[in-house]
Amino acid sequence: MMAPVTDLTFKPVTSANWDDLAALFEARGGPSYCWCMAWRVKPPGARQGAAAEKNALLKGALAARVSDGVPVGILAYGDGVAVGWCSVAPRETYRRVR
Repeated sequence: MMAPVTDLTFKPVTSANWDDLAALFEARGGPSYCWCMAWRVKPPGARQGAAAEKNALLKGALAARVSDGVPVGILAYGDGVAVGWCSVAPRETYRRVR
């Protein structure tokens, strides 16, 4: 069992720390099946095909937003390692919820 992390720091996701987000999402138990794109506009093809193909499309779509400078969220760091994530972004970057 891991020791609890007591000192957390928080950073917005940018191209500079994209690899930290990807590592967190791809770690065991991470949300690599959706890349937190459930409420964002999905790329064409992300609803059909094999899971690996869909995941690659979703990862690419989130990476493109980050690369374009679109805010997607913040990472929590403990001891210099990404240990948590929160999706925080402008309302217009999400799909309309009815």
